[in-house]
Amino acid sequence: MILIIVHIPLMKNILKLKFNELDEMLELHPRDREKTEPMLKAIFQWHQKYILITEAIQQLFFWIIFIQIFFATLSVVATIVCQFLNVWAVAPVLLVYSFVILYFYCGLGNLVDISNDDLTNIIYDCKWYELSPTEQKMVLIMLRVSQKPPTMTIGNMMPLSMNTALQLTKSIYTAAMLLHNFVK
Repeated sequence: MILIIVHIPLMKNILKLKFNELDEMLELHPRDREKTEPMLKAIFQWHQKYILITEAIQQLFFWIIFIQIFFATLSVVATIVCQFLNVWAVAPVLLVYSFVILYFYCGLGNLVDISNDDLTNIIYDCKWYELSPTEQKMVLIMLRVSQKPPTMTIGNMMPLSMNTALQLTKSIYTAAMLLHNFVK
């Protein structure tokens, strides 16, 4: 799963290199459609592949991520209850493991979000103003699509990000304190 998800930043970096090549070409030949159009078409195709791979990863790992996050959260709460009741001596080990799993998956989602944001900036920062009007429209299409990219979610309820991990940790803490007051 990790190897598949890290393809997203890899493809973003490939697109960045392709845009850098386009910028170099535009410095030498501004508004020369014969030289820039093939490069821009290749960039456009790579951008479409990027979007398709991101959507495929989102669909492929939808249930895996939902189940892992749900059970990691449930495991943390149950382990904290065991800790309060002093019924399981090795509860802190499972507690640490559950938090690692929770933050690991949220970190993967955050990696995808960062790549999507970077790609939007890469597209905008290219020398699109040196292109012909038709080519500028192609860049505009890529920019529009990149502003609403497919992102990884937890059951279509929450985005998979470090912010979500923090919110879940706060919720777990609140539930743990309620349980602690109940146990006392």
